[in-house]
Amino acid sequence: MPARIGSDNDWSIIAVGRAHSLAIKTNGTLWTWGSNYSGQLGNGTNTDSNIPVQIGTANDWRQISSWETHSFALKTNGTIWAWGNNYYGQVGDNTTENRNIPIQVGTETDWSQISAGYSFSLALKTNGTLWGWGNNGSGQLGDGTTTDRHMPVQIGVENNWASISGGFQYSLAIKNNGSLWAWGYNYEGQLGDNTNESRYTPIQVGSETVWEKIDAGGHHTFAIKTDGSLWGAGDNEFGQLGDGTNINKWTLTQIGNETSWKQVSLSSEFSFALKTDGSLWVWGYNNSGILADGTIVSKNVPNLINCPAGIGVSEIKLSNVKIFPIPTNKILNVMAENDVILNIALYDAQGRMVRQEAVNNSHAQIDLSNQRQIVSLLKVTTNKGTQVFKLLKE
Repeated sequence: MPARIGSDNDWSIIAVGRAHSLAIKTNGTLWTWGSNYSGQLGNGTNTDSNIPVQIGTANDWRQISSWETHSFALKTNGTIWAWGNNYYGQVGDNTTENRNIPIQVGTETDWSQISAGYSFSLALKTNGTLWGWGNNGSGQLGDGTTTDRHMPVQIGVENNWASISGGFQYSLAIKNNGSLWAWGYNYEGQLGDNTNESRYTPIQVGSETVWEKIDAGGHHTFAIKTDGSLWGAGDNEFGQLGDGTNINKWTLTQIGNETSWKQVSLSSEFSFALKTDGSLWVWGYNNSGILADGTIVSKNVPNLINCPAGIGVSEIKLSNVKIFPIPTNKILNVMAENDVILNIALYDAQGRMVRQEAVNNSHAQIDLSNQRQIVSLLKVTTNKGTQVFKLLKE
């Protein structure tokens, strides 16, 4: 269930990898948190962090992208920077050494767009050319080979590429004319070309020129047309295509008949999408409560996620309240420096109260060892006000 993370209200852009997160604030600073064993946080260490940490002091970050355990970002001056796992050369610095701080990729200052795939990277330049580097075992770089590249190589000679998306060993792109192109791994039909043959150079998907947005997942693909309709192809074992079945699709298939889809984001086995009215919809694998709908039942049609109704408050930023550790597997500590915690209430992802305790102290502990849901919400009331925090259970 969507819930506010922390108390800051100046976040602008977010991206997630396998077990780490990236975010840019409105002031252009870059922040990361989560797993860091390959240096994917970029803070100069390989130590995990359960709170956002600022990366350097630069305030000119514009775009961020991550997939597995490598991260990269685009600055306002058109330079690309990358860090993290570099086993296949996906950092793009012409080595295979992991990097735990951002490293500039080349010296060019004309990059305009980036997208991380599984152990590979894609980027567009301002002149509309397409470039790729990293793992190429399934032809996901699109250069006609299966040779890994340790620095950017141009894909073809066209200069009319408009958008890109990297997935698990395959890639998608839209050209300026609205045509959709795909290449790389295709075992589940995710390229949408009615085959399961991998492709080593970009091939056009169908003949329509009405595609507006794309996202490549683990083994399934989504695209939105200019009319707002949503289309999917590929793996559908857990219903991640959302068409009401669990049958793979070899060509792009419309999901429902709505024409109000605005944005879509995929993981390996589940999908999220926003409509133009701002509503959030989810479907696919849900064994661990990933869909945050209050159940552990997978869904094969889009399900609306409502913001919790039972915890609505006029929030006041409680700067003195600290909650740790997050994520936790047993005891959660709540501390209020120089303030008094009056009450704490735990809610499930549907906004239903699980339990409530009066505290009247500056320190409280909650035992979450019997809490099954990964995501839950904690409402903390002090003598200064009330705030809702999102909790993650290991």
